[in-house]
Amino acid sequence: MSKKYITLTFIIISLLIGAIYWGTQLTREMSKTKLPPGSSIPPNNVKTNDVIDPIPAPNFSLTTLAGNTVSLKKFKGKPVVLSFWTTW
Repeated sequence: MSKKYITLTFIIISLLIGAIYWGTQLTREMSKTKLPPGSSIPPNNVKTNDVIDPIPAPNFSLTTLAGNTVSLKKFKGKPVVLSFWTTW
C-alpha cells in the first residue's frame, strides 16, 4: 500500500469516529431537554383540553352503502373519524 492510501484511510476512519462521537453527544443533550424536537408530547404547563376559539365543522350529509343518510349534526359533541377511501 502506498502512503497516499494509508493517509486516506486514516482520514476516513477519523471522520467516522468523530461523527459517532458527535452523534452520541447530541443524543445526550437532547435527552436532557424536557421536550425533544419533533415530539408530540405537550409540556407540563399546557393542558391538553385547552382549546382557543374552536371552529365548528360544517354540517353535511352522506349516503351510506346501505342507502341510509347520515348527517354530521347527529354526532355533535362526539369524536368523528372520517375515512376517505378511493380507487383510481
